Amino acid sequence: MEVIEVVRLAAALSSGMIGALYLLVWRHLRLSWAAFYAAAFLLMTISVSFDTYIQPSGDRPNPISTGLAQFTAWFMVLAMNRFGSIPPRVGRVISIAVGLMAVVITGLAILERIPRIAAFGAIAAVSILMTIQALFAFRHEHAKGFGLVVIAMLIYPLAMAAAASGVMPLPSLRYAGIVPAVLTGMSVLTTGLLRAQHRSESAERELRALNESLEHRVAQRTDELREAIKRLDAANQELTTLNASRTRLMASACHDLRQPAHALGMLAEVALQKVPETARQPIEDIRQCSTSLSNMLDMLLDMTQLEADRYKPSRQAVRLEDLLNELHLQFAPQAQRKGLAFSVDTTTAGVESDPHLLRRILLNLVSNGIKYTSVGFVHVSVQDEGHQLKVQVSDSGPGIPDDKVDSVFADFVRLDTAQGIHGLGIGLPIVKRAAALLGHELQLHSQVGQGTTFTLILPSAIVPTQAPEAAPTTAGQGQLIGIVENDEMILTAVSQLLEGRGFQVASARNALELQESLARRGSPSPDLLISDLHLGRDQNGMDLIGGLKQSAHWQRTAFVLVTGDLDAEVATQASTLGVAVAYKPVQPRKLLALMDALLKRSIGSGAMPASA
Repeated sequence: MEVIEVVRLAAALSSGMIGALYLLVWRHLRLSWAAFYAAAFLLMTISVSFDTYIQPSGDRPNPISTGLAQFTAWFMVLAMNRFGSIPPRVGRVISIAVGLMAVVITGLAILERIPRIAAFGAIAAVSILMTIQALFAFRHEHAKGFGLVVIAMLIYPLAMAAAASGVMPLPSLRYAGIVPAVLTGMSVLTTGLLRAQHRSESAERELRALNESLEHRVAQRTDELREAIKRLDAANQELTTLNASRTRLMASACHDLRQPAHALGMLAEVALQKVPETARQPIEDIRQCSTSLSNMLDMLLDMTQLEADRYKPSRQAVRLEDLLNELHLQFAPQAQRKGLAFSVDTTTAGVESDPHLLRRILLNLVSNGIKYTSVGFVHVSVQDEGHQLKVQVSDSGPGIPDDKVDSVFADFVRLDTAQGIHGLGIGLPIVKRAAALLGHELQLHSQVGQGTTFTLILPSAIVPTQAPEAAPTTAGQGQLIGIVENDEMILTAVSQLLEGRGFQVASARNALELQESLARRGSPSPDLLISDLHLGRDQNGMDLIGGLKQSAHWQRTAFVLVTGDLDAEVATQASTLGVAVAYKPVQPRKLLALMDALLKRSIGSGAMPASA
């Protein structure tokens, strides 16, 4: 084997081994300079391994050999930039300059426009540049191997000078660069590993120092955290107290406002009975405003109850037919005034739910549909799937954008499409809270410009068969109605309303006055008694009714308890006593319908009707 073959084999093995070592360093330590050096030595290994096939015989360099050599030198420059922490701007200039030089020289070699001596000269220039980089890189290193690197990098320029002066043959220059490259690679690898070891030792010392003080710092932070938690608990308690106060204030305000709203509705109905037909429209407008106010107060009170977790649902079998009929009766005139097609499916099925909350959910969904739909329809459909029922409220309104679907359920949030439409922005939040409290699944599907569909999924329940009801009576037939109400305005309004409808009235502010009023009319008991829950001075309408029902004279009397208190306990006690409940503000026509049903029941025509 010739000497040149031995040199080529040794060069290939050494460059390949160093490249593999750099690849391992990059794989485990993720050092960028190791990756560039691995690429450089890989190219060098390829160049040396195939040296016999890619070296020219004349003065012109082989393009492949030249390209491999130039880009090997470029990768080494990139590696030294990273390894030596060369300033970024300087490093970019060096990288770009050497890269352009590699491309130009390779291109000229392809075009056979450059002599071999010039290609070797470019490598020599890069060697000098890397010598300067090495001096910068090793200036602060603990290892002193940079001297060897500097000497090694200068071997190639010296060999270049010797070849140019004719001292050594020109083809030998292709091996003259292997020795400095290998020496530089080994020195940089050793220094880099020592640097990593030094940094690791420094990190370990810092870690030990940190561990030594960690317990003290943890104890100090724990004490600070305890204090912060105490302050946070105090602030949270204060916030909870303020929120509870706000909720109580809102509930109290709503309850107090329900009284005048209740009186306003009654007085408007009384006025409608007394004024001539030509003067009815303003009174009708007042009555409608009273109804809107009542609905808003209902929603606000529901909101405060749900928000404060004060509402205890009473799940029971609910006749869906009654709620659907109420929806049709309440919203058909409103839809007709807007020119909307309004339809409600009928069903005899029952569902398991809380009557009040289910009614509120459906009222809010239908109200929203009619409120925000200008043209088209609002439809309430029922799908009986056996174990469950799906109640869908669909409309042809403006629809809800996808990015606004979640926000429509936020408190007091109204979309841009709600401009010019009156409302509080709490209808859908109440729907969501009530559905979650009852465990009913609520689905929303909407498409902008096409409309919106809300789907409420309810568990099925068996409800007793209801006897056919007689047609509602539009006026009283002289029945005696007892009224107990401590608010003088409401007492007067309800009395005048009922007297105008053909009833006799025995009005009173408490139990004693009731007995006196009945005595004046020569009757021990009325056909029906309407009593407010809170009668003032610790008097309670529930207790009053419970005491009266113990008397033999009151066994055929029907009872209506009027209250603004939505506590489920009130409804439970009333149901136990067999008393119908009407929630303030009561719309006069609903009160009259409830009275009509109760009076018919008292003579044996059916079960106790649902509350108003």
